[in-house]
Amino acid sequence: MTPEELKQNVDTIVVVIMENRSFDHVLGYLRSPLYGNRADVDGMEDVENISYLNPNSDGQGIAPFWMDDGPFNSDLPHDPEAIATQLRYSDVTGSFLMNGFVQAFENEYHTSVSHPPVMGLLRPASVPTTAALAAKYTVCDRWFACIPTSTAPNRLMSTTLRSEAPASSFRTRRPSMTGCSSVECRGG
Repeated sequence: MTPEELKQNVDTIVVVIMENRSFDHVLGYLRSPLYGNRADVDGMEDVENISYLNPNSDGQGIAPFWMDDGPFNSDLPHDPEAIATQLRYSDVTGSFLMNGFVQAFENEYHTSVSHPPVMGLLRPASVPTTAALAAKYTVCDRWFACIPTSTAPNRLMSTTLRSEAPASSFRTRRPSMTGCSSVECRGG
């Protein structure tokens, strides 16, 4: 849609920011044949896909799993060091492997569990309001924190598209400093 078409066809844009939850956790079900089978959404096609495995501290691959919504026993790790572990930059490939979520969780809480909440995926019945909105309206399926760091700089970046923190203050390599322009939206 061009900017002109957008102005003609859209009266209101509502942005919902969900803190400390990933796209896959909240809306990844949209791609799954079990719950949505939407080919236009980049979500979780098959939780058994080995490319989704995240190794734990023992080297065992932990797969995503379906879970019910509810409060977590603790906040999921999202400080700069945990984010660097989650993104897991590879000098060999020159890319982010995105497979350090279980390791960051275990590092933070000094424990290993069979179903760490960082790998949990919600079903549409667990998020009825969000599911209804996703079914009727446009879904942006490339959710990334604008800056790979903690909460306050991301709130600032999300609302102003700028950050007062100098890039040198981030202790992790960044996939992109282009902020939220990496979002891709699909019509609902």
